[in-house]
Amino acid sequence: MLAVTLLLPAATARAGEAEKVLKLGVYAYEHGDYAEAITSLTGVLSPLRLTAEEDVVQARKYLGASLFFSGKKDEAAEELTRLLLLNPDVRLDAFVFPPQLVLFFDEVKASIRDQLEKARAQKLLKETMRIADRRVELRSRYVNLIPFGAPQFQNGDRVKGWVLLGTGAALLALNVASYWAAWSHAGADGYYAT
Repeated sequence: MLAVTLLLPAATARAGEAEKVLKLGVYAYEHGDYAEAITSLTGVLSPLRLTAEEDVVQARKYLGASLFFSGKKDEAAEELTRLLLLNPDVRLDAFVFPPQLVLFFDEVKASIRDQLEKARAQKLLKETMRIADRRVELRSRYVNLIPFGAPQFQNGDRVKGWVLLGTGAALLALNVASYWAAWSHAGADGYYAT
């Protein structure tokens, strides 16, 4: 347990460091420093240091673009292929990337159409399996009408259930005691003496 506690901040720091390097790579691309962008983005992708899939997608997009504008079209095609196999439905935004890159991306996409269909099927299967792993419990909605915390007990919230049960029981006891006290002060005719 101590080792996990000591390693967790280091892993979090490395993930934060990788995200900073990703931002630096994107910044370098946006300012036309493709060599620096390639170095930074390759550093977070090989070996993979990013944890979020959207960060990996972004890094692969900008690495592919940097390679393309550096004249390394074969390497750019390989990187964009990796991007498409990771996320088959990804697109390059024409407002962010120049038209010649978007056209190149579309050509790469068309050249691996069969592989993309397989990748889509695998992604769909993974999502289906993840949904199938979720456990769904059907519970009666009529339990919600029962007082004294019965719905909380049904949902597994025992603490809330006991608090509501105790509070409800105390208020019921106070109500019965108040009624009994008021009834005991009434006369034989049911009226109160003034």
